[in-house]
Amino acid sequence: MKYIFIFIFIIFNTLYAYENIDYLNKIRKNVGLNELNFDFKLSYLSNNHLKYMLKEKKVTHFQNNYKNIFFSGRTINDRLNKLYPNNNFIIIGENISMGYLNDKDSINELIDSPYHRFNFLKNYDLVGFSKSNNFNGKENLIVYSLAKIKNIHNNNKIIIYPYNKQKNVPTYFFSDSEVPDPIKIRNIVGYPITLSNFKYKNIHFELINNETNVKIPIFVKNHFNDSHIRKNDYLIIPKKILKNNTKYKFFIKCSDYNNKNKIFFTTFKTMKYKKPFLIKNNNNNKIHIKYGKPPYFIKIKNKKYKLNQYTFKLINLNEKYTILDSN
Repeated sequence: MKYIFIFIFIIFNTLYAYENIDYLNKIRKNVGLNELNFDFKLSYLSNNHLKYMLKEKKVTHFQNNYKNIFFSGRTINDRLNKLYPNNNFIIIGENISMGYLNDKDSINELIDSPYHRFNFLKNYDLVGFSKSNNFNGKENLIVYSLAKIKNIHNNNKIIIYPYNKQKNVPTYFFSDSEVPDPIKIRNIVGYPITLSNFKYKNIHFELINNETNVKIPIFVKNHFNDSHIRKNDYLIIPKKILKNNTKYKFFIKCSDYNNKNKIFFTTFKTMKYKKPFLIKNNNNNKIHIKYGKPPYFIKIKNKKYKLNQYTFKLINLNEKYTILDSN
């Protein structure tokens, strides 16, 4: 019976997988990385952890309840070594998304979250995943497991995201949508830029509005000030929301270990967003706002409120309100 279940699980995940993998591989190809191949072992590993979380009703990378019937090890490495003791993987990683209506949105949200983006854009060879649309009775939950195979050539290419000439880049980032919050101040900031495998010194970053030549203030995070970032990786976060439908240039000025000066740069263009529309609900004094990115602000009686959810409750629907573009 066990082998019948595994066979059905493999067939289901194979049919489900290819569109998801193709979309992730397009992103990896655009930044110069190899494509990932679907792996049944990693999908079974993902499914095991998915079942653990469904039982616990909690999203986590760790299995701490050994009494859970799906417990197979605290960390992903523990789980891998228990399920497949003689595996040939040297690096293993995991991304988890929750609540998104489709798989493309799931991947986009993880790419938009810088720590998870680093993980998707590592030097992996294989990917597997598992999905449930019944987390807490209503939400999608997807577990992605990724692995690097022993003795496969390493790709040490410098990875910059957004990649050069990328279009339709989001303008903003809710810092607390990433766990943990990279800037620890729970704010709306500009879209994060990530840099991987950058083995240079005397590094200086600049982000410039290419249309006005205005320099954008930034936070810079690396392995010295952020334990979630590896050596030679960098996270650059604009301190303000970027402008709508605007070209930006990201400069890296540095020197190599022979003290020769180097300059790298990439350009990208932000999305052109639609204006929001509103749906009034007179029964509960709420306005439901469906809007495109970036986030908007609502103005009531000349007081400005940050809008970070789809529903904004008003004390009195007769109050005057205005939806303001964040730009």
